[in-house]
Amino acid sequence: MQYTPQQVFQLVRAVPWSANSCIRMLWVRHAEGSRDALAEQLWTWIEREAVVPMVLRSAGFKNSNSVLADAMELFEANRQRIETLCADAPERITFLILSKDDFRLVNASSPIELPEWFPVRPTTSTFFSVNDLGDAAEIEPLNLPDARMENIAELLFELESAISDKLTEVYVLDPARVAACIDALQPSGPKCTDAQATLSLFSAHLAGTVDPRAYRPNAADRSKFLAARILKLVLGHPPKQLATAAEELSRNLQGSDARALKPTFFAVMWRPANKMSVEATNWHAVLVAFFQVYQLMNAHAHAGEFPAYSVALQYANSLNLRQFLRDAREFVESLR
Repeated sequence: MQYTPQQVFQLVRAVPWSANSCIRMLWVRHAEGSRDALAEQLWTWIEREAVVPMVLRSAGFKNSNSVLADAMELFEANRQRIETLCADAPERITFLILSKDDFRLVNASSPIELPEWFPVRPTTSTFFSVNDLGDAAEIEPLNLPDARMENIAELLFELESAISDKLTEVYVLDPARVAACIDALQPSGPKCTDAQATLSLFSAHLAGTVDPRAYRPNAADRSKFLAARILKLVLGHPPKQLATAAEELSRNLQGSDARALKPTFFAVMWRPANKMSVEATNWHAVLVAFFQVYQLMNAHAHAGEFPAYSVALQYANSLNLRQFLRDAREFVESLR
């Protein structure tokens, strides 16, 4: 993800300092636009901490054994501007490495003897590390614009609408197949003899949604709409039952084997013990995606109840989920 200057400042504040550290280096990928222009906007102070951007113009920080040499090369290249900080006597300095590429190193750290011209602790030995800003900065769940929770809500609404519309379409041709699908979503409920009333309930719920970007399904006992039934299926039944429901849906919605959906990474953790067919795997991934969105929405609404997680992790999770929801809608629309 590409950060604005305001986001960089927010994330820098979210990275805790190591004990007794006076310098640290944070990697900021900026692949589009001028890194020099961004650097000019990133010079700032956070109380007694100076934030110093440095544009990486060499192929440095590719090898863990050369981290110290790469850091010293950057300091020398930016010495003139770094030295000007001496007059303001900073207590600590955060160096932002502006690069076009992603940061690939793990455990990039080294002891260092600071130069005699350095603004903090000159000629003393200390320790520094280089970390990706998005990995190092931890914030409350989904409390960042790039998590795109409104877009996730909208995409879930569109997927639920696509399933509801497809069931209505199939009902005209074969009501028994739709009844079997509804039974699969409520294995502990009464058998569906005629799906018409249930389909009307599904569509009425969706039609009553004023703003899809604010859509938030629930799993309350009284809720009978499509997403609620899926959520209660996932929440209230063992994994084996979820796999059985996926198999039943794939059996009654023709074309479920025409393509293989790529499940979200979250859904990979939910893979049943027994191997499933392509078509059943597709529907299993769809059912788990509803649950994933539901849990993310809960975490977002009650962020204070959860630990903080890295910005990069939350962004990647959001991107992965949004792509799947788009693919799943296209998959459903192609069924018959």
